[in-house]
Amino acid sequence: MKENIYSSSISRYYDKIILAGYYSLKSSAKELRKIFGEKKNILEVGIGTGLLAKEMVTLGYHISGIDFSKNMLNRAKKRLGKKSKFYLQDILELTLPEKYGGVYSEGGIWWFSREKKGLFLQSHLLTKHENLLALKKLSKVLENNGLLAINIQKKHKTSSDINIGGNLKYSQKVIDKGKYINKEYFVKSKKNIVAYQRSKFRRFKKNEEKDLFDKSGFRLIKINKNKHFIVLKKIK
Repeated sequence: MKENIYSSSISRYYDKIILAGYYSLKSSAKELRKIFGEKKNILEVGIGTGLLAKEMVTLGYHISGIDFSKNMLNRAKKRLGKKSKFYLQDILELTLPEKYGGVYSEGGIWWFSREKKGLFLQSHLLTKHENLLALKKLSKVLENNGLLAINIQKKHKTSSDINIGGNLKYSQKVIDKGKYINKEYFVKSKKNIVAYQRSKFRRFKKNEEKDLFDKSGFRLIKINKNKHFIVLKKIK
């Protein structure tokens, strides 16, 4: 997973990319409130710069966040201060001092891609073994009957010259090879590239996805009303 750490250059422009419409943060937070309800102690995996966590805190949730990018986590700390807890950790080595009523991933580690043939689990982790290990680690930090909410996104596609403020434009190049997706991120100022990132993701078949959740002790219980999250429950 180390190859998917955001570069220092992309980290500088991350907020501008997200706030230009990449995610609807307020909508996500409202949907998560419907999912978690009175479960107030929540963990975000891949907290990034804390944009969604800030919305969750505003709604009265106690948010802890993990990320393995020091650059991103430092920005989250500046944004949220003592309102949240932060852990510089790789999920494959996850050790936390408390348990949580819920966990969510808004593309931080996992997401579901909405495609013509259905919803497909995608991950920053490239092997089935890594994903199984990560899900088992999450299960251990969840309370009994704790919930895992995984964001549903549109299929990632190549796009170019999205205005993110001032003279800055964001572009992404996506090469879909079926099992793996290669993605390049670019931020340009006029004609110069000022930020760049290359990442690789894994797409799972439906039988592989079911096997991962079954073996890690999660059961799919619903797709929320607005089809923004898939919700799973810890069952063992």
